[in-house]
This record gives sequence, C-alpha cells and structure tokens, in this order.
Amino acid sequence: MTVIKHAPYSCRVTKQNPGLVVILIQRYGMDEVFFKLGDTSLSVSDAITWTADRILNDMLRNCVRGTSFAEYFQFAVIEYGAEVDSAIENVSLDEFPISTEKLNETAHEITNIHPAFQDEDYDRFGWIKSKSTHCEGPVYKLDGQEIEWSQAQEYIKKYCELGLGWKTPAEPMQTEQGLFEVIPSLSKPSTDFPADAKAYEHASLIIKKWIQNNKCSFPPVLINISDGKFNDWIWDDKDSHNVRIFSACNDIKNSSTSYGNPLIFNMVIDPSFTKTVEFPTLEEIQHDKVLMALAINSSILHMEHFDYVANYLDVDMTKRYCLLVNSYNLMPLIKQMMRAADLS
Repeated sequence: MTVIKHAPYSCRVTKQNPGLVVILIQRYGMDEVFFKLGDTSLSVSDAITWTADRILNDMLRNCVRGTSFAEYFQFAVIEYGAEVDSAIENVSLDEFPISTEKLNETAHEITNIHPAFQDEDYDRFGWIKSKSTHCEGPVYKLDGQEIEWSQAQEYIKKYCELGLGWKTPAEPMQTEQGLFEVIPSLSKPSTDFPADAKAYEHASLIIKKWIQNNKCSFPPVLINISDGKFNDWIWDDKDSHNVRIFSACNDIKNSSTSYGNPLIFNMVIDPSFTKTVEFPTLEEIQHDKVLMALAINSSILHMEHFDYVANYLDVDMTKRYCLLVNSYNLMPLIKQMMRAADLS
C-alpha cells in the first residue's frame, strides 16, 4: 500500500496526475419497479441510468478545454445484474479504465430523459446502455394479453400511485379494462449470482492496479448506484455473499495514493425512501438497519479532511460522516470535488 504522505484529498487533479472514477450500476429487477415523479412515472432502472449519465456529463463538462477534452479523469462504468459487464456501448469490461476522450467518443443522444434529470447545464447526451446485456425487459399484460410499453403508460402511472410497483413480488392491479400485470424481467443464467459482489471485486482490481501507476494522484472515487435493496438489509457475517462485498469494499478502502484512501459512495434511488439521506453520522443511523447496512460498505471520514464537501453541509468537523446519499444529492458534490481539486 502506498504511504499517505500529504494532507488527505488536498492534491490537484492534473493531466499528469489524473483522477479515477468507477461507477457501479445495479441492473437486476429494476425495469418493473416504478415511482411517481411530478405528473409522470418512470422506472427505477431509468432513474439509475439517467443519474449515472448525469454524473458523467457533469464531469466531462469540467474537462472541456477549448475544443477538446483534457485528460483529467479516467473512467470505469460497470453494470451488475445477472452478470457483471461494461455499462458503456462498444467498450468491453477489460478495457477499463478508459480515457476522458474515449468516454466522450461513446456518447449517444438521449431523447426520452425525464425533465427532473435536466437543467441548462445538461447536454442531453448519455453513455449508459439503455438495457443490460444480460437482462430482458418486463412484460406488461392487460386482461391476460401482452401489451406494448406505450399502451401500458396510463396503467403504469396508476400502478405507481397505488404503490404496487415497488412491492416484491409485484402485485397486479384491477382496472375497468381488466387485470393489469407487470411480469418481472427474466435474466440469463449466471454462474455467480447475485453479481454485485463480483462487481465490487472487479472494481477493487481496477482501483489497485490504477493506484500502482498513479501514486501521487487524488484517490479513486467509487460510486455505487442502486435501489439499496439488492442485498439483504441485515448484515450477516456468516453469509458468504455479504462477506465477499464487505471484503472487497475493505480492500478498496485500505488501499491508498499518497493523498489518501479511495472514497466509496453509496447512492440510493428508492421510491419508498421518504427520508432524505445525505451524509449521515453513524450516531444518526445506528438504529436504522437499512441505512447501517449501506453504511458498512461506504467510506466514513472526518470532514476536517474533506472540508470542501463541508461547504454544502451543516456539519460538525469533529464527527465522522458516511458517504451515503439519496438519488439527487451527489451531482453538486462531484462538481464541488472537481472545483476543490483545482483542475489545471
């Protein structure tokens, strides 16, 4: 492990000492889970995809210098569901991490993005595959007959309003036209299911190999975007699957550049979350098994070592905070991290 020689997270991101961003994206079982946002409904799968795209968009915009992109960051974007795979079109898992320029070349236009994921700074470009390589979409049925997604929209909206879309298993809904059903997606067989443990292990290999060649850089950042429910809520140290995730996360957090340990964020996109989760202390969530399960695999640090993040928060600089956030609170944080790093 590289010895930490400098004030944690104080270095500048430069072309000579770039940063690394690894994003993990949950794919399993999200196409049939819906929630209401404004006057429309959308799937958690779409929300996860657009959130990841938005993070990449924010970072790339800050890498523009003139008519080209400066190589301030390298990226790995990995999906996990029935299998672990690259979440970027035409980029294989073995190619990660890729350069800023390579990421830009893979962009595609987004035509159906929800207004909540847009603003004047968003260019309506995305990078994430619209569908997982290893998961089929859900099937919608009305009165026993399969219908297209476009025909299902009015039923999906009502389905979402009744809260049926995030129950497991999904419940059917009685309508005047008949029984409306959402049949969960069918995943291809996996030899290592569930695959989130394998995704963390792959991320760990990428991060540790990258550190070997970038010992004087800003520590790698890992962002896991999920509904927070793919794993069991209650930590069980006898469950081999949980142990693999915990071990991989510890492996990542225990590595370091000369400017500190990698940072692991857990971003939760969950329609049933009524509370705002934004950098809680362990004391604040110690009686909440749901949040504690997520906090176990997130970075926990003193804000005195992360003072530019504290600009957004009302925090006690002597306390330790979990890098645990809800759906839409990470984008300004990423921007703040890049400004604080003083790109040059």
